[in-house]
Amino acid sequence: MIAENIALQYHDRFTRGELLTAEEQAELTAWYAYQDGLEAHLVNGLVVKSTISGLPAQIEAILMQIAAVTQRVQSLMAENQTLRHEISTLRQQFVQLSQARQMSHDYA
Repeated sequence: MIAENIALQYHDRFTRGELLTAEEQAELTAWYAYQDGLEAHLVNGLVVKSTISGLPAQIEAILMQIAAVTQRVQSLMAENQTLRHEISTLRQQFVQLSQARQMSHDYA
């Protein structure tokens, strides 16, 4: 690998439109590839770190959602129990009314 200062000189010359020798161009191309690799490594490292560092907050948010859903389910279960009790009471009243009507019809 060529020295950083030489690579920067080649890069400067190349970007100004100067012609490089085949050897200089090959060294510059290799340096570009090396720089791309460093950049990819850095970006991947940052992505992994940011993902890992964000996990506790994500876990906390998910736990809060689970708690909210659990509370809603418990509330719905209580409502269902109340409705079941009301339905049972209404059924008993219906049966009693039906029996009373049947008895009054039988005596009429």
